[in-house]
This record gives sequence, structure tokens and C-alpha cells, in this order.
Amino acid sequence: MHYELLVEDELVVVRGAVPGRPAQQLSLPEVLAHPLVLRERGSGTRQVLEYALRQQHVRLSELRVAFSFDNTQAIKAYLEAAPTCLGIVSRRALELELQTGRLEIVPVPALRLARQFETVWVQGQPPSASAARFLAYARQHCAPVS
Repeated sequence: MHYELLVEDELVVVRGAVPGRPAQQLSLPEVLAHPLVLRERGSGTRQVLEYALRQQHVRLSELRVAFSFDNTQAIKAYLEAAPTCLGIVSRRALELELQTGRLEIVPVPALRLARQFETVWVQGQPPSASAARFLAYARQHCAPVS
């Protein structure tokens, strides 16, 4: 199989923005004390979180999970309405909400949630024409997020 990096991503802790009160840095125990809104079991997002927590000797069963949703849009909408909850979301999925001040990233230095998306195809067999067009489009539109 041929593997090629398509895009790097980072999951971040996020909350509903509180006007006039910027998000303060939190320690991992402070984050874990909040009700959390997460992706559903089996999702790649949840697997990255589970792995990072395991490195910190924290089990997922120890978390105060308020809700699990099967899509990022539902998590973002819930966080806008639930000021005491925190969520874990891809930085790439937050562009509009960050720009409009509806959500904000909460810095958590002890929690690094990096991930990579790769394309995979059979070695020696170039991707089909439609797959090649998709890859060209994805490479053009998946610029690094700051």
C-alpha cells in the first residue's frame, strides 16, 4: 500500500464564548472537572482523545460526559447553548465559530491532540482519474490552519 500525508489536524478544547471573559488556560484536571461533549464511540476523534488521555493515565470512564454526538455540528451547537460544558473539536471545523465569537479555544498545555489524515492506494497502481482530481482538490483546499 502507498500512504501519503494529506493534511495535519489538531483537536482542541473548546467552549461557548463568554463575552468580556477570554478563555483562560486550564490544566488537564480542570478540564476533566467540566461536563464534556464528545464524539461518539468508535469515531477517530474519540480514539485520538482516548489515546492522549491514556498517556496521562486517565481513563475515558473517569470523564463527566454530558453528551456524545455523531457529528461536529451538533457538538458546536450544544456548546453554544451550554456555558459550563467543554468539547473536543477539530480546529479546522471551528473557523466560522471562532471568527463570529460564538466559540473559543481553551488552551490546555498538557493535552496534545494532533492527528494526520492520509490517502492510501495500492502501491504501483496510480489513483483513478476521479480520485486524482479529489486529491488535487483536497491538497489545494487543506492548507495548514494557524
